[in-house]
Amino acid sequence: AVPSAPTLTLATDSGLNGGDGITNVGTMNVGGIEPGATWQYSTDSGATFNPGAGSNFTLAAGTYAAGAIVVKQTDVAGNTGTTSSNPAAITVDATAPLTPAIAAVAGDDVVNFSEQAGAIAGTAEANSTVALTIGVNTRTVTADGSGNWSYIPVAGEIVGLGQGPETLSVTATDAAGNVSMAGTRNISVDTVQPTAIAPVTAAVADIAPGGNISNGGTTNDSTLALSGTITGTLGSGEVVAVFDGLVRLGTATND
Repeated sequence: AVPSAPTLTLATDSGLNGGDGITNVGTMNVGGIEPGATWQYSTDSGATFNPGAGSNFTLAAGTYAAGAIVVKQTDVAGNTGTTSSNPAAITVDATAPLTPAIAAVAGDDVVNFSEQAGAIAGTAEANSTVALTIGVNTRTVTADGSGNWSYIPVAGEIVGLGQGPETLSVTATDAAGNVSMAGTRNISVDTVQPTAIAPVTAAVADIAPGGNISNGGTTNDSTLALSGTITGTLGSGEVVAVFDGLVRLGTATND
């Protein structure tokens, strides 16, 4: 009697979406071989066959359309049975994504109180799953078709790191389950707001009529000498900054 068609299954579907046929392990399992029979496999839709051994064979990296992988067996009497093949496409990809990157955080890698909710962004392999580690937390986002990704920290996440230097890290996992090397970004967290108060108590003009300009007054001098008294103590690295509305004019000299 003609032997039955062998069974053919993908040994490991390592992809992020189980059952999608995307894997980083190219092993194909072959079953249903009769005692004493030999079996062969093809990866070009049956145009050529290779002798099989044991109960599996390994696919080279690449994409195999449905029906491209074929197996058959020949019994001890020399009868060759019908073939079986892969019902859906299979992709074997064992190459890890390139190391993803984290862009400058808060513009200068120093996160202050008002910047805690700012996006952390970067680039990775297109459509990969990105795992961003912030302290003890790992957050997962998906890179878009151009490889761009972004994450908005939840409330308290940045301040929870503590003050001072910190290192963020990120990995990318592709559709086959390959994981990249980690990319890192060194940042500094400074979310403690200054407690010292430095009001302007004098604004002296040196163009006639000159003198101290009262609060709400006017002057024809555009380079006033501003002064005041600090209440409290400046912390390490803190300065007295002078603003005109929202525009920072510069820093003051402290005596």
